[in-house]
Amino acid sequence: MAGGQTVTIQGTGFDVYNSTSVRVSTKTAVTTRSWCNVTKVTTTNLTCVTNPVPKAICGNVTNVTCSVSIWVTPSDGSEFAASTLGTYTYDPSLTPVITSVSPIRGSTEGRTLITITGGNLGPAAASPAPTAAAAAVGRKLMRQPPWAHGMIGNLFVDPGSSSDRFLQQAAAASSGPISVSIGGVQCNNVVQRDANTITCETGKPSGAGGAKPQGPLPVVLTVDGKGAATNGSSQVAYEYVDLWSRRTTWGGLEPPIANDSVVIPAGTTVMLDVSPPQLYTLLIEGSLFVDPTADFIHLQVNYILLRGGTLRAGKCLSEPHPGKFTITLWGDKDTARRLPTFGAKVLANLDGTIQLFGAPTAVPSWTQLNATADIGATSIVVNGMVNWQAGNTIAIASSSFDAREVDTATITSITQQANKTSLIQLSSPLQYTHLGVLRTYAGDPRQNVLDMRAEVIVLERNIVIQGDPTTSSTMFGGHVMSTWSKSPWASYPTMQLSNVELRQMGQAFQMGRYPVHFHMMGDTSFTSWVANCSIHHTWNRGVTIHGTHQVHVRHTTAFVTTGHTFFLEDGVEYGNIFEGNCGFLTQVSNGMLITDNNPATFWMTNPNNTLIGNHAGGSLEGFGFWYHLDDNPGGASKTYSICPKYETMGVFKNNLAHSNQFYGLRIHPEYYQQSCPCCGQWNLTPARFEGLIGYKNGVNCVVATQTGCCQHKFADQHGKYHEGRG
Repeated sequence: MAGGQTVTIQGTGFDVYNSTSVRVSTKTAVTTRSWCNVTKVTTTNLTCVTNPVPKAICGNVTNVTCSVSIWVTPSDGSEFAASTLGTYTYDPSLTPVITSVSPIRGSTEGRTLITITGGNLGPAAASPAPTAAAAAVGRKLMRQPPWAHGMIGNLFVDPGSSSDRFLQQAAAASSGPISVSIGGVQCNNVVQRDANTITCETGKPSGAGGAKPQGPLPVVLTVDGKGAATNGSSQVAYEYVDLWSRRTTWGGLEPPIANDSVVIPAGTTVMLDVSPPQLYTLLIEGSLFVDPTADFIHLQVNYILLRGGTLRAGKCLSEPHPGKFTITLWGDKDTARRLPTFGAKVLANLDGTIQLFGAPTAVPSWTQLNATADIGATSIVVNGMVNWQAGNTIAIASSSFDAREVDTATITSITQQANKTSLIQLSSPLQYTHLGVLRTYAGDPRQNVLDMRAEVIVLERNIVIQGDPTTSSTMFGGHVMSTWSKSPWASYPTMQLSNVELRQMGQAFQMGRYPVHFHMMGDTSFTSWVANCSIHHTWNRGVTIHGTHQVHVRHTTAFVTTGHTFFLEDGVEYGNIFEGNCGFLTQVSNGMLITDNNPATFWMTNPNNTLIGNHAGGSLEGFGFWYHLDDNPGGASKTYSICPKYETMGVFKNNLAHSNQFYGLRIHPEYYQQSCPCCGQWNLTPARFEGLIGYKNGVNCVVATQTGCCQHKFADQHGKYHEGRG
């Protein structure tokens, strides 16, 4: 069924001078398809290797027999033979099958003993040769030597045998060893243990320029007289990979020891299958993949630098990393050496790819209370059927004017309820009352609903990036930074974080040292994102987008952060999307921007970005959302061709702000949207702030110092609905 069978066809007039013109095909009423790939041609014989069962004729079914008619083109320009060679039958009962290989990966140096299991793996029994052969004249033979007679072999078989059976017997007459290849690399020392088991030693792959193969490769087993084996229910594959734990990965030496500096060169892929001792530097120019079969991997290092390389845990969003993977970044605040651009205690990405796909064990990443939880309660009811786990830590946002009235607790159990809510039992009683109400007000002709349900977030993820144990006392945590060198030979950087927990990150009072930092990357076209992540207990912001456009930050939570948290830096940034994020207990930073003394959970320096469905649930001495729009961008992006305070508004819709010391939304110092922002003309157009809900903010829901034409729709903390322009 999988092809791979060697077939010999006898006759005369085959074109030996242009053997590529000789073809053996199947033919239907509408199509002609190659059936057998010709490997050798003489004037009287041609040898070919069959292709898999043709789906155009037999369909996708591989467990029933299927016969096809065979036609021969003996030379270039000739028509098919006047009569066919008969039929060839694909028979699953004669087809070898492989179902598994063990182990599923091994060294790129080869010589790994593998065991292949399946069925019908033994060679076919020898069969008698055919008794006769006759010939039929082919038509329109071209470019033939004068002595060629243009005859095509039409094969006949013993009385009582079918022509397809003869074709199989012709190949079986010279049955030899079983062959195994992996991605085109032949295995050595192939041994048939029994009819269902084969063992062999893997060969050593060698790619162009010394590059090593990456990813799982198909295992191809061919049995003489039977052809190639089919796979069972799934593709049987083997992966050449250099495991961190193997000596062969390190040139026969022991794997790295404590305080080593390690380089993974370009073209090399290493699978991190163990927790190595604490390293000093890890330079990745090739690829470092985290072993998906390991229960727990802990990578401890002072510096991780990707220079065009790849760091990956999980294959993709749909195939996340199933185990636990933790990166701990080490470094002393006073003695650590600062790298140019990247500093210390860093996971740095220069022109490379960071892909960390954690398991979706915190879905949703946050929700809201379904009912009010009073002081002393040991359980809460939340909206939705959450998949959180016993042992997870949750945080419940304040429902008062004081952002500090937050409760944290450990989940002891979760019960899914019929009304699509979840009952969560807690390890300790609540210290504060948290509202779970949707409030309406009598006499309101619009019947607007004020959503006053406190947010509940879950902190843990199975992939963790964290600062070392000294961080909480030094405020000198780790940081993750991705940037683009813009060199003509450099690849474009990518950073994709999904279901990752970042804690004890950020370095207090130091510019550019943030938990997650997209730095001067230009337009990512949404190839970079932060999704469903948990950022908590940080010392310098949360997610910073600097000189970078079209990054998607979605369903990410920020808890106990310092300074502006979801942060656009220079004012040049555009097209970024902040969707469904939640942040609360945003704290003052006294050593960054002056405005960090009054931090905003969402700080926007360019209006041409999108904010939809975000919740800002409490900033100490600050704001929920702050549009701080200058005449022109500053810092590393300084330009006079962009004018933030006149730029076109992106989208601001259905956001919520509460428990902030001053305002839920602040537009300051100025905003005058114009159709041509930097033209110097006074041509105002409406900017829309729509669907904002605000309650229990210290001063008011919204303040706009100087604005042009703004359309607004929002409900305030007094239950009043506001709609208009100003």
